[in-house]
Amino acid sequence: MQPYSQNSKHIAVNLTHVFSLSENTISSTSEHNKDKYAPQINLFYLFSLDPLMPAYFQVIVGSINKVKSFQFSIKESQAKNAVVVEDSEFFSQANVLALEQAELSYVLPLKRNSSLLDYEVIKLGDKNKFGGFFRYGRRVIWFYEYLKAGRRVVVFLDECLKVEEEQDVLGRIDAERLLDEVDVLDVERRLALFYEHQFWFGTVGVVTNVGVLAREVFELLDARVDIL
Repeated sequence: MQPYSQNSKHIAVNLTHVFSLSENTISSTSEHNKDKYAPQINLFYLFSLDPLMPAYFQVIVGSINKVKSFQFSIKESQAKNAVVVEDSEFFSQANVLALEQAELSYVLPLKRNSSLLDYEVIKLGDKNKFGGFFRYGRRVIWFYEYLKAGRRVVVFLDECLKVEEEQDVLGRIDAERLLDEVDVLDVERRLALFYEHQFWFGTVGVVTNVGVLAREVFELLDARVDIL
């Protein structure tokens, strides 16, 4: 599999927890995560993006720190163009700093309430204030970027996704209004939250140290979804 890890244009990196109660799995150790506290192993994957196919994998002891796992496995794979692509749960200042100290490239999505995200451009409602747009499949993706705390932050806006998310939230609020026993205060509270967070809908924000165009950052992020 080495030709795929060395010659590919990009490699998307993913680390997955697998719970195991097998007494024969020597790599499993008891670790706590958001799901449960149970013996687990970590599966490290490298995926070639050109073509899209597995390029390398390794089973890692569950107790090893994630960033150290990335560093060790990427080095062993001899991949030259590896980019760490994780989910929003992975992001923390400590993890980002550790990735940078390990000289690893990364694309990390942010939770929508992250202090790194600035929605002022979206609130203006003026597309001329965006950095531009690109087509992705049948959708148009708008984007803008800026530096925050010395790091590159890119915010994407998918208006089709925005409509879907708004319809979902407002549909559930409207359905609650029609119940025989309506909790008026709860409906008003949820509607107030909708107004407060209305500029979040349809957005994806990332922090990255990869020096490529915004479209390529989006493609790297979306590749992780395709892999999973």
